[in-house]
Amino acid sequence: MLSRKIQKTDRSLIYKLGVASFAFGNIMFLYFPEYFDINEFWLDKFKPVFRGLMFAFAVPVAFYSGSDYFISAYKGLRSKILNIDVLIAIGISVLFILSAVEILMDWGTGFLDSMSGLIFFLLLGKFFQQKNIRLLVF
Repeated sequence: MLSRKIQKTDRSLIYKLGVASFAFGNIMFLYFPEYFDINEFWLDKFKPVFRGLMFAFAVPVAFYSGSDYFISAYKGLRSKILNIDVLIAIGISVLFILSAVEILMDWGTGFLDSMSGLIFFLLLGKFFQQKNIRLLVF
């Protein structure tokens, strides 16, 4: 009789995916007036509030949901190996820093929707990959 250990679901990946999906949906919703460049009094008046909310939603996505990519990139660079996570971490960092500068200087809205979407779809791919591997093993 073969005894197999039952692999438990990686809860941290599910939590990170939940945070990323919640923030991605809300950031896209708040970006909606920016996409169409609607010039209405109330939208122009509350534009800084919307940008602040987008930034507040993007911080947990970048630092919590994207933390695995930063950790993997650091470990890869420390052992002198250039892996794909280094490029992903650079992309997340550039999108976050550029967006923060644009919002703080009131130049625009930045690319927080792209950053949160990138992290969300990367985590979604990792989630389905783990599900498929688990199905193949058992």
